[in-house]
Amino acid sequence: MTASRPLSDILFDLVRLMPDEERLAIAQGASLRHRMLALASRLGVRPSPDAVRAVAMRFRRARGLTTADDLSAWCADRALAPEDFARLMHDEATLRALGAHDDLDANAVADFLRVAEGAETAWSRARLLRDRADDEGRASPRALLHAWYETKLGRAVPEHLDDDARRRGFDDRDALVAALARTHFSPDAAGLEGLSMGDPMPDVVLRHATAGDVRPDLFAGRVWVLAVLDGIDDEARAALHALRAVGGIVVADGLDDDAHWIVAQDPDGALRARLPDHHGRTFALVDAGGRCVALADAHGPLVEALARPVMPSHGAPVLVIPGAFEPAFCAQLIEAWERGARHDGVVTALGDEGAAPLRDDTLKRRTDHVIDDGALDRAVRQRLVRRVFPAIRQAFQFDVAASEGFRVGCYEADDGGFFRAHRDDANPTTAHRRFALSVNLAQGAYEGGQLVLPEYGARFDAPTGAAVVYSATVLHEVTPVTRGRRFALVGFFTGASR
Repeated sequence: MTASRPLSDILFDLVRLMPDEERLAIAQGASLRHRMLALASRLGVRPSPDAVRAVAMRFRRARGLTTADDLSAWCADRALAPEDFARLMHDEATLRALGAHDDLDANAVADFLRVAEGAETAWSRARLLRDRADDEGRASPRALLHAWYETKLGRAVPEHLDDDARRRGFDDRDALVAALARTHFSPDAAGLEGLSMGDPMPDVVLRHATAGDVRPDLFAGRVWVLAVLDGIDDEARAALHALRAVGGIVVADGLDDDAHWIVAQDPDGALRARLPDHHGRTFALVDAGGRCVALADAHGPLVEALARPVMPSHGAPVLVIPGAFEPAFCAQLIEAWERGARHDGVVTALGDEGAAPLRDDTLKRRTDHVIDDGALDRAVRQRLVRRVFPAIRQAFQFDVAASEGFRVGCYEADDGGFFRAHRDDANPTTAHRRFALSVNLAQGAYEGGQLVLPEYGARFDAPTGAAVVYSATVLHEVTPVTRGRRFALVGFFTGASR
């Protein structure tokens, strides 16, 4: 019997068969890395153990490898032994110590772009900006930052902004803002300088006095009102009273929560930066899909909008693939959960020290088994490659390049198992996720436990073995299981660029 070829050799074959542009980019990157490591060896550059640990932590956080199980699955996917991973992290720390990832020199970048293929767009943009009249200062720094991070990069403005600016080659946040202004990045074009009707509500984090962070996602699936008030007077109180039947969030000082309104603060001004100037008083009516359908400085237009019928969304962006797993294999996965190691499911939450796994049974009650059996893991992946990945490519024009370790989760009625509404890519350690997978393993053995997408008013209770695939950005929840046990295989997919 012929011995199986090393995974690295197969990967090398795939790279050699890529289109020229992709193949050359990988070859040049690999060659540069090899030469830089050789130079470091000749110069005697050796990173400290602390530097290697810091690089490893950054590497793991960027890929969502928050647990030992996650890291083991990631290494297994890439045929890496623990000592191989340690070598990679030592090499990365060496390159950082050498300066391979540090300062960018303007002339060096220009030289590279003079010879690089496909760089003409960058030169055209630079020439246009050089010849255009200077009109810096038309947008506030706050608006520039929010617009750029949230529309261009697809994530929130980082808490440690100076650190992120330096990582990009700027001296500090002020230098980053100046570059945004010089390059005429327009918040107006992004629709963030002033929220208008039809826009999705900005995904901001507000602060509640006792509950901590509050997001607009809290009200997904229902109509609600956002009221942002610079002061509370009789007119403001009358407006809140007139809209109490709808309720929602009030951002104001001098008020307390009641049965209709949650009172929150906007500590960094992220929300106000994206609202039009309504002289200190803005009311927004938000539909079940999270879109602004009325916006005014008084409650009258909102009351009128409430009287108009609202057209529901026509379906959710979800792919359901029946028969992805045959019933016998579903039973095998449940058996693995029954006899394998189990732990309470965690959520990834942001705290003062960054993102970290958190067990919170007010957010999630699910018991997980991480698939650590190599044969079973391969069997899962074989079915996905044959039956699920082609459907994802056809429906979403997306090629799956990597996946996190798979787990079998169980929501039990005895525990009131559920998972509150959340997004799977909502913080820096999960931002690499592009699509989520849920395979129902025993439909009909439970009651409740529906997969709900509140922004679209969609509910799913998929047949046994059906794979449900949706964007990691889509808000979703699992309703409480009221009888029996609901088993599901869950996983996350990433593309080549992540």
